[in-house]
Amino acid sequence: MIKKINSKIRRSNNGGIFHDSRQDVATLTRVCNELIDKVNELTDKVNELSSKD
Repeated sequence: MIKKINSKIRRSNNGGIFHDSRQDVATLTRVCNELIDKVNELTDKVNELSSKD
């Protein structure tokens, strides 16, 4: 079973998008890596299903 991505990118409470640039970059990096892993997982599953035909 493929797990859903539960990470969310939220706006900071101080009115701006960025308040702690290092933390923002770390969060964006983590979420981008999760997306890459998920796309690769889905690609593997599609390839597996395609090879069964």
